[in-house]
Amino acid sequence: MGTVADQKTERPIEGALVKILNGQKELMGTDCTDICGNFAIEGLSANTYNIHVSTDGYLPKMKQVTILADDNEEVNITLLPELTTITGVVCDIKTGLRLPDILIEVFDIHEEFITNTLTDKNGEYKICELSPGTFNVKASSEILTELKTITLLSGETGISDFELAGKQVSPPETAIDPQQNNINLEILLQTSALQELIQQSIIKTNKQIIIVDNSEDITIITNDADLTASLQILLQVLTALLIQLDIL
Repeated sequence: MGTVADQKTERPIEGALVKILNGQKELMGTDCTDICGNFAIEGLSANTYNIHVSTDGYLPKMKQVTILADDNEEVNITLLPELTTITGVVCDIKTGLRLPDILIEVFDIHEEFITNTLTDKNGEYKICELSPGTFNVKASSEILTELKTITLLSGETGISDFELAGKQVSPPETAIDPQQNNINLEILLQTSALQELIQQSIIKTNKQIIIVDNSEDITIITNDADLTASLQILLQVLTALLIQLDIL
């Protein structure tokens, strides 16, 4: 006779199958536990036996016991629940793409931390060897957190998927050089002045001809001495500015 109970909760297990085997592994008797976890197998002679206990949701267990003549041996056996597993996938809520390196945390119903992990490169995670029970599973990105509750019985594998906002990628900041901005502005002003001066000269007379072969060879043909002097000054300023920008 004896009892079968849960090793963690110490609660009796009803309906567990108890088998008695002799040294030759021959079946000598069986029984099922009642609502109180009790079992009894009678008619055994003095000998050494192996007691095998199994039931759904628990890991099977074998225990050796020696029965003496005219003795009622009481055997108390505890079983470990089959462990549970939680798996899932974390995706971007907008694009549907799977997100790697997302923190997954598991808490019990009293908000006590149990364990954590990160999603792999495929956005998948797996947490094993959890005792049966109810869990709060939290997935956290830099922007959003989502919490789900899942209840698992012995040996079950639960699936808990999440949809989060992925990491926002900001465009790289471009450093602005105030000095270069000033040079660019000065080039723009000088170029505008040069264009205005040439335009005014063309309107004034048709004898002025400006020929620009390339950036290093500029030929000016004009009969206006004042125009020539002004153009030369503007071109010298532009050349100096372009050299500062390493364009020339």
